[in-house]
Amino acid sequence: MTGLVDTNVLVYAAGLRTDAEKERTAVQVLARLRPEACLSLQVLAEFSAVVLRHGMGADVCRAIVAEYWRS
Repeated sequence: MTGLVDTNVLVYAAGLRTDAEKERTAVQVLARLRPEACLSLQVLAEFSAVVLRHGMGADVCRAIVAEYWRS
């Protein structure tokens, strides 16, 4: 299944929001879509901005974005 992934799916999958059910759903969606999921540069930039603003370390953010970019 191919699909364009929204920024919120990545943010919820990263576990920075407090809704555990949405986090589980986001992780399941990503697992189902990968490796055919489409992640635009815009989505990765938005993800970085949101997670950094919510306290994720820059090194962790960089590693996650690099992993998404490679996949």
